[in-house]
Amino acid sequence: MDVTVSIGQEPYSILIECIKKPGSKKIVFDKAYSWMQSDPDFTIEEKDFDKDRLKAQAKFDYPNNVILEDVSISPGIGEKTSGHVNYDVLITVTDTSYSIEFTNFKHFSTYDAKQFSFGVIPKNPESFSNQCNEDPEWCKLVWMDITKTARLKTRMKRMKANW
Repeated sequence: MDVTVSIGQEPYSILIECIKKPGSKKIVFDKAYSWMQSDPDFTIEEKDFDKDRLKAQAKFDYPNNVILEDVSISPGIGEKTSGHVNYDVLITVTDTSYSIEFTNFKHFSTYDAKQFSFGVIPKNPESFSNQCNEDPEWCKLVWMDITKTARLKTRMKRMKANW
C-alpha cells in the first residue's frame, strides 16, 4: 500500500476555536501546556509563547474491525491493517482567543508497516479509497471508522482541557 497522499489532498483535521477573556493569554497558554504535559499520549515538540504556539504529537490504537460481507477483499486485511494512528496537536493562543487543531492523522499497521499502512488520512473518503487498494466500499467504511475513532479520541482529550 502506498503511504503517501497525492498533492492537493487535504489531510483530515478537527479544529476547535474558543473566545477567551482579553489579557489571559499567559494563563491559558500555561494551562494548555500543563494539559499537554499531563497526557501520557502527548509528546510535546514545541513550546513557543512568542509565536503563540504549542505543538505535540499524539497517537491512539486502531483495531480495524470493519467487516463487509459479499465483497471480495484480501484475507485477513482487517487484522493486517490494525495498528495505531499518529496525529499532531496544535494549540494557538492569542490575546483574544485560542484554538486546538488535531491534524495530520497517519495510520500505521503493526502487522507490516510498509505494506499495510494507509498513511495520511485524507479529508474525504474518495481520496482514501485511492490509497486503500481494496474494495472501495470497504475502504469507505474503514475511512469512516478511523475518522469516527479520531473524533471520539480527540473529544475525550478536549474534555480534560479545563482551560
